[in-house]
Amino acid sequence: MELDRLNSIHLRAHIVYSQLEQARKILLESGNESMIPQTETYYFELLNRLYDEEYPLAKLMEASDFVIHAEGPAASEQIPHLNIVNWLFSNVEKQIKQMAKSVLSLSINDINGAMKALDIRLTGMAPGSIYAGFSINPPQPMPLFGTAEEEQAISSIKDTITSLIDLPRFVTKDKVEDGLSEIFPDPAIRDSALVAAFNLSPTGKKGILSLGMSSPLHSKKTSTLNVMDRAVLRESIRNPVIKNIKKGSFIGEIRAIDLDRNRVNVRWDDGTIRCAIRITTEKAKQLIGKTVKVTGSYEENAVGKPRLMRVEEIKLFDNLSLEI
Repeated sequence: MELDRLNSIHLRAHIVYSQLEQARKILLESGNESMIPQTETYYFELLNRLYDEEYPLAKLMEASDFVIHAEGPAASEQIPHLNIVNWLFSNVEKQIKQMAKSVLSLSINDINGAMKALDIRLTGMAPGSIYAGFSINPPQPMPLFGTAEEEQAISSIKDTITSLIDLPRFVTKDKVEDGLSEIFPDPAIRDSALVAAFNLSPTGKKGILSLGMSSPLHSKKTSTLNVMDRAVLRESIRNPVIKNIKKGSFIGEIRAIDLDRNRVNVRWDDGTIRCAIRITTEKAKQLIGKTVKVTGSYEENAVGKPRLMRVEEIKLFDNLSLEI
């Protein structure tokens, strides 16, 4: 438990105090009183380091579900620029929400209502480049769709978000390894995780060179995304791998479009299917909120629901074909 981390710091501080008292006693007994101020300075610096640097991080870990650690020239300054902090925090919040949508699409129809109610909070910051923690909480003040179901949904979102920490170990210098499906067995959530990891990976342009991730909910593991990972993830998103390929068509309503990453969510009778499709802004305007027929190669989840499709053709409900 992270409480052990806090207790460990208090215990180490107690040891430092004991060592200081012992050093004072020895110096007094040996007639070297003049060395006491120098000795006290040394031990006080140790205590300052414990409570100025390590204690805030321990408190942050205790209060958070997901912790990031940004490093680079822009993050190493004593007081980082506000635009860097704003960009970093808004990006993390956006990726948490995008992954939460993929999780919620498995169980509820009103995803937009659920996302408005979802309570994501910044739990604090700690020194050492930029450390920041985030928590994912039940909707306030009213339950979203019943206590038991709500708790399960929040738990699933937390599990999915913290599983991002495992993702970088599957990113090699030239590809994303197949084993990622063991961490994210649902195809849509796996694709959403890859997009989130890409968006979190630093470009280097803003002075952030790496982004570490950790969570007290995830066995205290840590991992790091860097500029080289971003290039590999970009290619993985452009050409998503569809496993156990099936061909088919589905009719549903366009609920969301991500133009930056060429992703479309289609809600149909049996759930939501996440579609990889290259689409222009103009065509996106024609599609959003409309009923469409999507055709292509798709992958199902463990219970046989289509969840991820590489779209080959898309048609409006009035049968007007749109080239993609």
